[in-house]
Amino acid sequence: MPKDLVKNNDIVKPFIASAIVFFMVGSFIGSIWFAFILKVNIPLVNGSVFNLHRIFLVEGGLTLLIMGIGFVIVPRFRNVSIGSSAIIKISFLFVIISTILAIATTVNVFKSPLTNEKILFISEIFRVSGVLLFVGKMIDTLKTKPKLLRTADYFVGLSSI
Repeated sequence: MPKDLVKNNDIVKPFIASAIVFFMVGSFIGSIWFAFILKVNIPLVNGSVFNLHRIFLVEGGLTLLIMGIGFVIVPRFRNVSIGSSAIIKISFLFVIISTILAIATTVNVFKSPLTNEKILFISEIFRVSGVLLFVGKMIDTLKTKPKLLRTADYFVGLSSI
């Protein structure tokens, strides 16, 4: 392995940067939503846009943030390298593609409701695949027996619940 990915966090920078972008856009949509609650009339915004608030914050930002932090912290508990960066990149792309497809169906880019349902289903398959790759990588990393602090496994297990 050319680089020790435990000490090099370049592999998780896209996760954190994308999460920050999703959080900013989701917060902006949330602030518009709050303005509607306060009876401020903003033209050209209909109520269906507010579903994007959840997609940007939870499905995009929070998922990527958890995955990025997990890819940094769990290998440090074991003092091992994270291993193949290809799986990490693929899981990142799956979650990004899933979020983009969910946004496209919410904005109704595909005019047919049947097409929207199919694209949303494909989006969920991408999301589940990306998260399963993340979980598999974390389980693979946790298989290594720790040299120190064996009780840290209890804290890792509790934090994942």
